[in-house]
Amino acid sequence: MEKLYYKLNISSENAIKSNVNIGWDGGERAKINLSMSQYFEPSWISYFRHLGMKMDTGLVFYKPSNYSNNIHVDPFEGKTWLGASVNIVAHPKHRDGKWDLYPDYIDDSYMTWYDPDSVKVERKFITEDNITFDYLWADEKDAVEIQRCQMGTDIYLVNTQIPHQIITNKFPRLCFALRGTYSAKCKSWKDVVDWFGEKGLMAE
Repeated sequence: MEKLYYKLNISSENAIKSNVNIGWDGGERAKINLSMSQYFEPSWISYFRHLGMKMDTGLVFYKPSNYSNNIHVDPFEGKTWLGASVNIVAHPKHRDGKWDLYPDYIDDSYMTWYDPDSVKVERKFITEDNITFDYLWADEKDAVEIQRCQMGTDIYLVNTQIPHQIITNKFPRLCFALRGTYSAKCKSWKDVVDWFGEKGLMAE
């Protein structure tokens, strides 16, 4: 199986505004239609775009502590982002403004991928803000793990078309997922990986 995640040579330092409070309502669905200017520092946005990056769609995902059993495949039909995402894990304080709740926070979560032949998926439609996402959900019981990644403070390019899930441990996980950051000429995961490589953005 080809590699499904790559650490990027893109700095996350001072990316997210220090006082960002997303104001989460307690649900587990992704917040969509992310505005970069709302959450990210102007200087980091300029840096990101200077690297040749753009963003068609942005999402914010939150998973509570000790969370699993959420294997799924992201939707992408009709989209330009081809099931690839640039992910930035952020301090959970940005979820609800509880700045002192996790003084010893570290990212101890994992993104894990599973053999597509080991899971059966079913469609589940999620509508929020007049946008419908068609997710494919799978049962964790017989799933065979094939790869896993712990992102920490680094920025990663990840594949979201192979069945995957987020597993959290002591700490919850807040993640910004930037979609469509690459050239519209990309038609596959390999194209996306090659594009990042040609830009010199691969750290590994």
